[in-house]
Amino acid sequence: MDFVPPPDLGLLSGHLYNIVSCLLSAAVLLFTVWLFRQKAEKDWRDNAFALFLLCLGGEQLLIAGANLAGFLHAPAAVTMISGFIRLLTAVTPLPLIVYLVYDITGNKFSARLTVLPFALLAGLALLVSAADPLAPGVSYWGTQCLFNPAGRGLLFTFIFLPVFLAAAFMIVVSSGKRREITPHLSIIAYLLLGTFNQLTLKLNWYDLLPRGGYLFIGLAAYFYFVRGANLLEPFVPANSPLAAGSLPRRSLFIKLLFLFVLLSIVPISLAALLMFFSFKEIIDVYVYKPLLWNLKTTHAEFLAALRAAQLQAGLLLVLTVAVVLVATAAASRALAESLRRVILGMKRVAKGDFNFKLRPESNDEIGDVVAYFNDMSQEIKRARDVMENWNKELEIKVAERTEDLQTLFDIARAIGSSLDLERLIRQTMARLGVLNFSLLNPDQTVRFSGGSAEGQSGALRLPIKTKGEVVGTLVLDAGRQLAQKEPLLTTITDQLALALENIGIYEKEKEAVARLTELDRLKNEFISMVSHELRTPVTSADGYVSLFLAGVTGALTDDQKKYLTIVKENNQRLLALIDRLLDFSRIETGRFRLKRELISMDEVIKAAEGMMRPLIAKKNGTLVLKLEARNVNFMGDREKMLNVFVNLIENAVKFSKPDEPLKIGLFTSDAGDFLKAAVVDNGLGIEESYLEKIFNKFYQIEGAMTRKVGGVGLGLTLVREIIGQHNGKVWAESAGPGKGAKFIFTLPVAEKV
Repeated sequence: MDFVPPPDLGLLSGHLYNIVSCLLSAAVLLFTVWLFRQKAEKDWRDNAFALFLLCLGGEQLLIAGANLAGFLHAPAAVTMISGFIRLLTAVTPLPLIVYLVYDITGNKFSARLTVLPFALLAGLALLVSAADPLAPGVSYWGTQCLFNPAGRGLLFTFIFLPVFLAAAFMIVVSSGKRREITPHLSIIAYLLLGTFNQLTLKLNWYDLLPRGGYLFIGLAAYFYFVRGANLLEPFVPANSPLAAGSLPRRSLFIKLLFLFVLLSIVPISLAALLMFFSFKEIIDVYVYKPLLWNLKTTHAEFLAALRAAQLQAGLLLVLTVAVVLVATAAASRALAESLRRVILGMKRVAKGDFNFKLRPESNDEIGDVVAYFNDMSQEIKRARDVMENWNKELEIKVAERTEDLQTLFDIARAIGSSLDLERLIRQTMARLGVLNFSLLNPDQTVRFSGGSAEGQSGALRLPIKTKGEVVGTLVLDAGRQLAQKEPLLTTITDQLALALENIGIYEKEKEAVARLTELDRLKNEFISMVSHELRTPVTSADGYVSLFLAGVTGALTDDQKKYLTIVKENNQRLLALIDRLLDFSRIETGRFRLKRELISMDEVIKAAEGMMRPLIAKKNGTLVLKLEARNVNFMGDREKMLNVFVNLIENAVKFSKPDEPLKIGLFTSDAGDFLKAAVVDNGLGIEESYLEKIFNKFYQIEGAMTRKVGGVGLGLTLVREIIGQHNGKVWAESAGPGKGAKFIFTLPVAEKV
């Protein structure tokens, strides 16, 4: 069939909008394919999708050509191009079949084999349409090249529908993975657009709008396949030559200026050009020609033409937005890709990888950044190499210093563990690896030696000084390496000087300790002897006094009884003092022994109470018992423990306040596996600084009041010794002078002994 001119008043400028839309879609699709082909690694599956984009872009170019032929009134060209458009329409889905079958099966052979029957069906649809072709549908808005109904049915039923179902299946399988389903959504969009185009016999403005979907198919493919991919390998070996300077210098400012011009002037110029053709046609048809040929036009026809111009203005706005979107996406990605490569390079440098350079892609400010980055990374590498060399040298020095410090540590440890000078120096020389050495006295005579260093060519003489005085000289046959370590040798001689000084001090202290030990032994013997010698006459005197008081020698006057009672009390005090001295003597000589038997603490306390009540009564005092312990049994010596309480109560009586009634409390309580006892008074109290010292032998608190009570300072010492031999612990507490004192001790209960 022949070409049929547009019936709408002979206006053809609508073709131009169809041309611009198709060219823009084709540009995005083909540009995406070109960028994809630059990828360093290409997936076989993705190649099939790229072939689909290539076919679709070619189809858009042919449609633009058919519309240009229609605008130029070239019906033969439109008919010829229509055949090629139908060919690409039938071929374009075939790469999608390969893509989807490979997606589903994961097998290349199956994908290639499956496409064969679909290719035969596409050829059949072409043959059917070629046998009875439809004339291109031409309207004001463009040229439409279609299959005939039979070919269209074959295309839709046996090609479009299976591809649609396969894409929908993959969307369901990949649900939730937005990036993975992007190609499948694009495939469905393509099939819907293709079906819509084939069902539209002649284009109107609302039929032309969906064609923008091809533009967005290209954009989706661009962001899916190209975004984040390395279009060119950004890294080259560090020793590779770079020739960024050979590229023509184009400032980034000029490039951005060009981009802004592209995004502003080009769309405005394109819109102005298209509007020019639209209004020129309206003026020619409805103003110029009627005036020239004296023709009449209807008002309705003129308004229809103006409405078409309004629609064209709206479409121009859509096209302008599309142009800006495409250009912005491409430019933004180019800038982001350049920065991303620099960032990737920085990450590799941060990990210590310097065996690469960044490949410069342009000779502009970004190229300068890449060049500076390459120079910086090489400088960092050189600095790192220098630091590594320094580190190696430092490690060697640290190792040497560590060895010297270890030598000094070993020598210092030997000095701390031995006072044998000869053994110490021999160990030191062995640690230094010196075989021949001598230690000279201050008069230069040999004190001792190992081998002989005298007369050796490499002999070193190291004076040993303490307090500025030379106390000896160390002569050793040192090797060259050791001779260079002057600070080490100086430190060693200082250590040896310290050792000599310590040995001298030790010898003096040993003599002093021997003398003190002998004196202590003599003291203990004297105390023991004197105590025994005193005990006999004092006991005898006490017996005779008791006879006098009993009236054996006759009746006594009241004064005689009074004085004899005083004598007896002093005898008892003297006997108690002698007993303490004897106990102390036994402790010092290791003859203090305990009997082990099961004892009740309550029984001991009550016995002590009975013994001490008369003494407390004489002081007008009170004695309170508060025995709350449940585990009261322990293994020990009853007499010794009774002596503990007697001493503590006597201590409380002696240090009571003269102007205040005496109050003494005896308390017991459970303390886990221990039995806790306390003797509390309201006496003179104890300063905190004396709480530990009062248990020392012969120790008495300084002060006028405390010195009046007398005693030799052995009572608390005996208490500590007795408690200690019962596996217990004793201590004192006081809030301070005048606030009383508390003596507390703990003993393990019988089950835990």
